[in-house]
Amino acid sequence: MRLRNGKSIEASSTTIKGSPEEPVSDDELDEKLRGCLAVGLGASPEQARRLAETVRRLERAPDAAQALVEA
Repeated sequence: MRLRNGKSIEASSTTIKGSPEEPVSDDELDEKLRGCLAVGLGASPEQARRLAETVRRLERAPDAAQALVEA
């Protein structure tokens, strides 16, 4: 990037956000999910929140498919 004063700034990374070396937080995942569901399905933030909570509990659900349907 070149600044107005003529100075150049460069940045690079050898990792990708979401990789084991640079994991995303639960909050970042929730934000990404809300955005994708809003654009792709017109889902509200509340619907996205419910789905995220359901997915986090799937391993403990007696019927994972039913839990997702009810989300």
